[in-house]
Amino acid sequence: MRKRKFSISNVLTTITLVVILLSILLVIPVSLSASTYITFPITQFSSQWYQDLFSDPEWAFAFQNSIIIAICTTILSLLFGIMISLGLRELSNKIQTIFYECFRLPQSVPIIVTAISMYALLSRLHLNGTYLGLIICHTMVAIPFVVSALMAGLSKIGDQYEMAARNLGAGRLQAFKDIVLPMLMPSIGSAALFAFMTSFDEIAITLFVVDPSVMTIPMKMYNGINQQIKPTLAALSALIIVVVALGFILYGCIQLYIDKKSERRI
Repeated sequence: MRKRKFSISNVLTTITLVVILLSILLVIPVSLSASTYITFPITQFSSQWYQDLFSDPEWAFAFQNSIIIAICTTILSLLFGIMISLGLRELSNKIQTIFYECFRLPQSVPIIVTAISMYALLSRLHLNGTYLGLIICHTMVAIPFVVSALMAGLSKIGDQYEMAARNLGAGRLQAFKDIVLPMLMPSIGSAALFAFMTSFDEIAITLFVVDPSVMTIPMKMYNGINQQIKPTLAALSALIIVVVALGFILYGCIQLYIDKKSERRI
């Protein structure tokens, strides 16, 4: 057996990961502090900030808005992302690369530039300060992540399976529905997760295009930081970390189940 060699890069990578994880997980014990302000180390523990979080109707309203907007964004970005990815696959390599990079522009352009552009567009459409306007903006930001995930999945699948089905008499739509779509489901799941988290966590564009009546979780947290940093923010951050971690674990388990099921069929 070969002995594993520990290089400087491996050590630095490990240290970096540990620091990142500790800085994230540190929020959890801070959220259990009995102090009225964020402090560490903790002298007394209490769950009062979680009680305040769940009993505050403003936080419930912001959470409801964030969930609804994120779900709508996920659905729209998946619909557009699938059509865009399938269209890009039919193009030649050079033209595909050009259009692919165009769709990825929101990832490359500074978010403040995108926010100003979205604000100008929604102003002309009279959609500033509306749920529909915010969903449109979040969808435009999420589409590049969806397209990237789907294009990676399509490149792994190739077109040989679809061509084989069509040679056997299946129509184009039937070949996609019965052959390509089931094989693309893991990538669609990844794209949906990216789209949902992109919308749920978006703050820069949201600050530009909405008014206080359309409050989301990031906006509520931003306003709370500007007014007074309370452990309630830490409690919410801890809940978000736990939910995201459970989401990734659940997605990993589902993906593992799908892979094992596919191996059994083979």
